[in-house]
Amino acid sequence: MKTNSSSEAVLVLNLGTPDQPTPSGLRRYLKQFLMDPKVIDAPFPIRWMIVNLFVLPFRPAQSAQKYKSIWMKEGSPLLLFTQKIVDSLQRKMPNTKVIMGMRYGNPSLRTVAQELNKNGIEKVTILPLYPHYAMSSYETAVEEAMRELSLANLQTKSIQPWYDNALYIQALAAAMEAHKPSEYDFIVFSFHGIPLRHLHKTNKTGEPCKRSQPVCEIPCAGHTTCYYYQTQKTASLVAEYIGINKDTYIVSYQSRLGSDKWLTPSTENVFRDLPSRGVSSVLVVAPSFVTDGLETLEEIEIKGRGIFLQAGGKTFQYVPALNDTPAFIDLLLKLIESQLESHVKT
Repeated sequence: MKTNSSSEAVLVLNLGTPDQPTPSGLRRYLKQFLMDPKVIDAPFPIRWMIVNLFVLPFRPAQSAQKYKSIWMKEGSPLLLFTQKIVDSLQRKMPNTKVIMGMRYGNPSLRTVAQELNKNGIEKVTILPLYPHYAMSSYETAVEEAMRELSLANLQTKSIQPWYDNALYIQALAAAMEAHKPSEYDFIVFSFHGIPLRHLHKTNKTGEPCKRSQPVCEIPCAGHTTCYYYQTQKTASLVAEYIGINKDTYIVSYQSRLGSDKWLTPSTENVFRDLPSRGVSSVLVVAPSFVTDGLETLEEIEIKGRGIFLQAGGKTFQYVPALNDTPAFIDLLLKLIESQLESHVKT
């Protein structure tokens, strides 16, 4: 890849992680995460009461135990895998600074912005590690990154969601094919869930959603910000690429929070239900998580496996996230290269 001026940088942007798998570490992290109005999109007084009166007194200790079950010797899996991505990109782009920043936790976006400014950086390409658009992931991360970078007088451009990018689809397909999907009874594509109201809030068309099942076939300007469409499209493209029969896979949604209506079906319910339908072996992939962390290593690999086996299933195989695999790094390089070229033209 052609390298660029030392005045340009790439910010690899991810969700974030607690500094330590302890109640105090989780309390700090969860407070920042859940007080984000794009995560719990309620008026501030209500959000404050939910977080401070009903979540923080109880959840940090529970979450700390979950993080301890996946914590690596070197630290947080998500942080480590994100750093590996940064290191791989930096080796490919020696003349362009590549740096990591987290929407929540450390390294904070404010710290990153100040560091870039001090190092003489003028332009920053934001690379969100979110293939799909959702207000509680891509939108809030990019908006916060742009805000902090602009306060440091840096010019920014952000790479758009790449849910249907051919290299992304091929990378997912290759990761799945390494586990011989044809040898399993069923395949589960598990994506992070969102409340249904978030779909309406990110619909910029001004018109009611006309979605059809399972994938919207009607071209729509709203697809650029429709999480449901984008997740369904990713799964259908991967299934088509591999040659998976429509009757042998399902798209589900995990990580539900609260009692509001969320996208369905629930991944937990799918794992619980499949054995009763005669499914004894299942292959699980989580395309919205490109770095392994709590939602994959604990929620799927540990908890999901337990639910499936307890319900009568026999074989459960989770496909690891793309992390720093060569195919994924190649995709990210292509995305960066395209964005840097547009920087040069402006």
